[in-house]
Amino acid sequence: MVSFVRRVERSRGVALDLYEALKHLMRGLPVSGWGVADITGIPGNRTGFTRAISMYRAHDLAAQHDPLRGGSYSEEAFHAAELEAQRDVRAAVEGVRSMLEREGIACRVPARGQDPQTLVGEFSHKLAATRAGLGWIGRSSLLVTRVHGPRVVLHSVLLDAAIPAAEPVTGHRCGSCVACVEACPYGFVRGPAWESGMDRDLLLDAHGCSEKRVEIGEPLGRKHECGLCMLLCPLGSRL
Repeated sequence: MVSFVRRVERSRGVALDLYEALKHLMRGLPVSGWGVADITGIPGNRTGFTRAISMYRAHDLAAQHDPLRGGSYSEEAFHAAELEAQRDVRAAVEGVRSMLEREGIACRVPARGQDPQTLVGEFSHKLAATRAGLGWIGRSSLLVTRVHGPRVVLHSVLLDAAIPAAEPVTGHRCGSCVACVEACPYGFVRGPAWESGMDRDLLLDAHGCSEKRVEIGEPLGRKHECGLCMLLCPLGSRL
């Protein structure tokens, strides 16, 4: 079988390196944004990989359920929108992983989600995204992307290849906005502005937030999505 890179070379008539092949591939995948991060030295990275392909899919709500457009928040609608974005980003991750494996490049897809006790994941997709130039960490500890705000589902594919990495984002770009702080009805969003290396606990009472979401989500049989700090970020209005 002719490799993906060779097929692209033949169709374009130019010699493309891996990064160019990735750009070509990404145009056909269901992602809203992507970038390459240098993850050497990233806190908690014990994977042995040096690069992360960080990608996200933006999700949206119908106007009647979107607080930014005058709608009434619906947990069910928000949950459904997130599930759809998760399906898309998983498909994109699989597309990238398959291409890398066909090219004989070792890669790994780290799990999403967190340890239920520590609320820390095996790999920080958010920090990788900041190093991929996709955005910054907001006051609520969510990734805030340049184009779609925090209304995104994020994932990563790790690899060890010398492909060019983006210029990292090392500080917040929220200005004086505190919409996410004011959106939390329980005061879990603490409000400081993020800078690279800042501990999550300075931004968010993650355990309090998690416990409250379990409490109010019990009738659903799962943790409540909540999402007010995400949905009231004014950058989401770009969708």
